[in-house]
Amino acid sequence: MGPIEVLKMARDIGVSEGMSPDEARTVRFLNTLILVTYPLYIFAFFTDIFLVLFRRWPGFLIVIGLFPLVIHTAFLLMNHRGRYRLARNCMVINANLSFLVLYYFFGKGTQLELFFIPTAGLAAVIYPKKESLIMYLMIILSFALFFAATLYGPDYAGRVETAEVLSLGNALSYPILFTMVLVLTLVARYSTIGAEDRLLESRKKIAGLTDKLKIYLPRQFVDSLAMGDRAAEPDYKRRRLTIFFSDVRGFTAWTDKLEPEDTREILNQYLSEMSAIADKWGGTIDKFIGDAIMIFFGDPEFTNDRDHALRCVKMALEMQIKMNELRAEWEDRGHLEPLHIRIGINTGYATVGNFGSKDRLNYTILGSAVNLASRLETTSNPDKITISHMTWSLIKSEITCEPKSEITIKGFSEPVKIYEVVGINPSPNSVSA
Repeated sequence: MGPIEVLKMARDIGVSEGMSPDEARTVRFLNTLILVTYPLYIFAFFTDIFLVLFRRWPGFLIVIGLFPLVIHTAFLLMNHRGRYRLARNCMVINANLSFLVLYYFFGKGTQLELFFIPTAGLAAVIYPKKESLIMYLMIILSFALFFAATLYGPDYAGRVETAEVLSLGNALSYPILFTMVLVLTLVARYSTIGAEDRLLESRKKIAGLTDKLKIYLPRQFVDSLAMGDRAAEPDYKRRRLTIFFSDVRGFTAWTDKLEPEDTREILNQYLSEMSAIADKWGGTIDKFIGDAIMIFFGDPEFTNDRDHALRCVKMALEMQIKMNELRAEWEDRGHLEPLHIRIGINTGYATVGNFGSKDRLNYTILGSAVNLASRLETTSNPDKITISHMTWSLIKSEITCEPKSEITIKGFSEPVKIYEVVGINPSPNSVSA
C-alpha cells in the first residue's frame, strides 16, 4: 500500500455508509486539516525535547508539547467512533491549539496571532444552523486568543511593551481589523446558512417527491433508485423470484350491482389492506390489475430463495385472514354476496428490470415463471393458495401442504405438479415479518 492510499484511508476515518454526503464531506475536511497540522505537533514535541536536553529549558515543556499531540490523536478516534458533532468542536479547538503552538515558538515577530482569525471563519462555515450557539462560542474563543496573544504573547526579537501594543497606531489598526474580520465572518456565516436552508428545502422537496413516487412505484424500487443502487435506464437481469398472483372471484359481476362510489370504496379498501400486508412481509408490489394483485420477492431486496418463498406464503395466509374480516365487514354493510380470493404462487427464474423506452420505463418481471404463477391463481379454488412444486420444496419444512393431482396448463409442455397450502407448521426456524 502506497503513501497516497494511506493518506486516503486517514482522510476517510469516521466516514460511514449511513452518513449523508454533507456529513461525509465535513468529516473528510476535518481529517484533512488534522493531517496538514500533524507535522506541526510532531515538530513542536521534538523541539521541546531538544530544548530540555540541550538548552536546559524546564522539563514541563515536554508535557506541553506532548499534550496537543495526544489531543490531536484523540480527534481521529472521535471521528472513527462516529462522534461527528464532537469532531467539529474539537477541530476548531485544534486549529486554535495549532496557532498557539506556532506562536509559542515563533513569537509576535511573525504576526502569527492573525491566524486565529481564519479559525473564527472556519467555525462560521462548518457549524450547521442548529448549532449556532456552539459556533458563536468558538468564534469568541478564537478572538479571545487573538487578543491575548497580541497583548501577552512572546516576542523573541525583543520584548514588546504593553504601552507599545496600545500605541495610537495599534489602537486604530486592531479595531479596524477586528471589525473587518467580524463582518467577513458574519457574511460567511449567513452565506452558509442560506446555502444550508436551500439544501434543506431541496431535500424536503426530494423527500416529498420520493414519497409520492412510492404511491405509484414499488417502495423498494424507489428506495434503491434514490440511493443510487439502480439507474433510471433500460436494464434487466435474471434472478430466481417467488411470484404471487391473486384476484377476487366474481368481483366484476358483483360490482355490476353496486354504485360506482361503493365499488371504488370497497376496491380501495381491499387493495389498501392487501398492500399493507405485502409491505409488512417485504414483498415488491408489481401492479394492480383491477382487483388482481401481482407481487414478487427477491428484487430489489434479495436474501435467499427459501426466505422469499416462506415470506410469500405467510403473506398469502395473512391475506386470507384479512379477507375473512373484510367479507364480514362488507356483509354488515349490506353486501350479502360474499367475496373470495384465489392465490397462486410459483418460484422460478424470471427477467426483472426496467423495460420500455428512454422516456417511459416500467419496473416489472417477465418470463415463464410469471406465467405459471398467474395460471396457478386462475386454477386455484376460492379461499385457497395453490403453489408449484418448486415453491413447495422450499417451504415444506415449515408449511403444511396437500399435494394435488398434476394439471395441464396451456403454454407448458409438461404437466405441472401443484400443492394446496393448509397452514403453518410451527417450528423454531419460522420466518417472521
